[in-house]
Amino acid sequence: MDLFWLLVLAHLVGDFPLQTDTIFHYKNKYKWGILLHVSICAVMNMVFTIPFLGYPSFWLVLFILFISHVFYDSGKIWITQTVLKDNIFLFLFDQFLHFATIWLVTVFFLGIHTTLHIDYSMPFYSDRTLVIQLSGFVFAVFALAPLVFYVQQFINSRLEKKKRKNLVFPEFRERVPGYVERFLLVLFAFLGGWFWLGVLIVFGARVLLRGEFDWPTLIFGNAVAVLTGLLI
Repeated sequence: MDLFWLLVLAHLVGDFPLQTDTIFHYKNKYKWGILLHVSICAVMNMVFTIPFLGYPSFWLVLFILFISHVFYDSGKIWITQTVLKDNIFLFLFDQFLHFATIWLVTVFFLGIHTTLHIDYSMPFYSDRTLVIQLSGFVFAVFALAPLVFYVQQFINSRLEKKKRKNLVFPEFRERVPGYVERFLLVLFAFLGGWFWLGVLIVFGARVLLRGEFDWPTLIFGNAVAVLTGLLI
């Protein structure tokens, strides 16, 4: 199932670090913005699956992923603009649909090709461990940013009205420290041994710099980053 993990990595790269604030704005405001975002993801699908592009049936896989991505994102935007506000449940369901589709098209492709003659002259494409590890880093560093925000949003919505905060998803510059922080946490947990001291230093620095325990970030951001480092 190397193909599955390659498509997972492609999705994570296209849907998070390459979905900039500007592209996200265009995606939610203009119909062509959705096509721009999905086209970037489609390019990532091709880049991360180059050895499979020689199979005509694989282009059907890419087409299905493109169309389904347009459908999922259009549906989510319509729901958030007409039915209910964007929230953690919609975010998780949207990602579930993407990964489920990737799994289904992988099963479909491998089902009609019992024997594959793939040119693995570029070792990256056959190194499943490396692909999974990179997926873990991209997930923890970038995908956890919106997840933490949605958790904060959910907690905030359960507070009394007078205690609620006006939460706004931070701009890129404000997110950079979090990216660096989670990257270090994943790296230190991944390396293990004495590098666990680095995990403690990062956690301690966050508490000292903020002067308080930011539980959503610590539990759903940093703790998940550490867990991801262990898992990969």
